[in-house]
Amino acid sequence: MSDEIPSVAASSSATASPSFPYDVFISYSHKDGSWVRSEFVAELKKAGLKVLIDTDFAVGKPSVENMTNALRDARHVVAVLTPNWVAGEWTGFEGYLFTTADPVGRQRRLLPLMLESCKPPPILRS
Repeated sequence: MSDEIPSVAASSSATASPSFPYDVFISYSHKDGSWVRSEFVAELKKAGLKVLIDTDFAVGKPSVENMTNALRDARHVVAVLTPNWVAGEWTGFEGYLFTTADPVGRQRRLLPLMLESCKPPPILRS
């Protein structure tokens, strides 16, 4: 077993692997949803990536279960950082979920994207 940590570029692919049905899960504030859904997700899909966002969640399942499943099923998590994301309760919870799963970032699954200037929470600054 190797202790080598693969780079994000090396682990990304145009299609999700069997262990990750999705290439990326997008964590975003609904206040920024228009840009995320109409521009960002569209560009990622055009690049051939399998994208998961909250609008794809199973209806009737608890939100926490949907979020946990999304983090399990996606190779990477993109946190679209804005003042809205930082202030959001659900996005804050998502932040705790993905930093708890990989507290020191060895898996390199979290990809923060600063869309608007903001002060990321301490859990994302390390």
